[in-house]
Amino acid sequence: MAVGCESHQSRWPSCEVSRPCICVSGIMTARVQAGGWGSLIDLLNALHVDHIFMETCRRPPDELEAFRDLSPAIGVGLDVVDIKTTEIETPDNIARAIERAETVLGSGRIRYVHPDCGFRIQPHPVCGGKIRALVKSRNLFESV
Repeated sequence: MAVGCESHQSRWPSCEVSRPCICVSGIMTARVQAGGWGSLIDLLNALHVDHIFMETCRRPPDELEAFRDLSPAIGVGLDVVDIKTTEIETPDNIARAIERAETVLGSGRIRYVHPDCGFRIQPHPVCGGKIRALVKSRNLFESV
């Protein structure tokens, strides 16, 4: 888990607040600790963060359930595009992943959808295809 604080003032001078965020990452699907995320929810809820980003493409689906008890004040950014493969996801498959996550976390909890980090390892045409699929899937999800 990485924790960082990003001041938007450097990019948007009219913004007067900092937006801390947490990246909940399963680097290469490795499990480096025993137990689960549930034991960290109290800690996450105690932090003054705007949102957490979750890399979930290569994680077990049941891990997401631990975040049901995350404070409603903390937004969820959900990784729904796997950059560790050159296969371009279909918009329907991505939209279904968003719907599944919303079913687990609750309506309105997902504030962001994004690829997992590491686009630099893929060729530009693959990255472009994945981003286009992500935009189309978000639009499909929002129309449901």
